[in-house]
Amino acid sequence: MSCGSVVLSIAGRDSTGQAGLDMDVRTIEALGGIALTLETADTQQHVSAPMSVTSAALIEFHSAMASILSNKEVGSVKIGMLATRSMVETVAEGLKDYTGPVVLDPVLASSSGLCLLQPDAFIALESLTSRVSVVTPNLEEYAALGGHEWRERVGVPVLLKGGHGDGEVLIDRLFLLDGSISAWRHPKRVLENPRGTGCALSSAIAFFLAQGQDLEAAIGQGISYLQNTF
Repeated sequence: MSCGSVVLSIAGRDSTGQAGLDMDVRTIEALGGIALTLETADTQQHVSAPMSVTSAALIEFHSAMASILSNKEVGSVKIGMLATRSMVETVAEGLKDYTGPVVLDPVLASSSGLCLLQPDAFIALESLTSRVSVVTPNLEEYAALGGHEWRERVGVPVLLKGGHGDGEVLIDRLFLLDGSISAWRHPKRVLENPRGTGCALSSAIAFFLAQGQDLEAAIGQGISYLQNTF
């Protein structure tokens, strides 16, 4: 297997198995890649009711991250749920010498309503965001992070996912640093279970970036994968 197909997922574990690390692994492997994982937190959830979050031990996490990223075969990193300010800062520290593409999916809450990023972590998350290749918020996350002002502050490409939008046609928009905007339009679909779709898309984008695709191509292929899978 080529080195470009190795993707490290840094995310939380969803006790339902329908999102987080489990979805990341399924997506990366379905595309033909090798998934490495680092668990930031363990969540106890029901499909319709929030329950609890238990964060990983930071010292052990930092050591494991350093060990994995010392392997030069890691082609990209996908970041999902981080839970706490300390974890955000630990991940940022662990990435300081990593030069490959990094996809950040800013997970703020679960579909069931469970808070997955503590309020005091937002400033640290903004600092981390400024160091990644692309960030992939949905409409609600984009607004909670600060919208257009936030996007201008962090100064990285932003894929604004339109899955929570109104209308019959949804639009995913990629805001690039030169001011240009790329858009992908697709008919709105009502999914019986949309849980984990954001995880799948960001993981797919990370996989295609690890394969050497440019950002727009990786996003386009990631969206196509999502549309053909869910």
